[in-house]
Amino acid sequence: MAHYDDALTLGEARSRYFEANGFETDGGYSARWVQLRAGPLRFGFPNTASRVRAVRLHDLPTC
Repeated sequence: MAHYDDALTLGEARSRYFEANGFETDGGYSARWVQLRAGPLRFGFPNTASRVRAVRLHDLPTC
């Protein structure tokens, strides 16, 4: 599990997480579609506003 300096804001810590893990700068929040991989299968579905709200909370770092 990654650890972040307590002086960072949540936004700064999240940005560092995205960068360290090869995600887009905004974590993919602005993408129109999202891909889910299940083994060799890939499923695409719309990146709805409600999903983005939920994922933003999910993506907050915990220490």
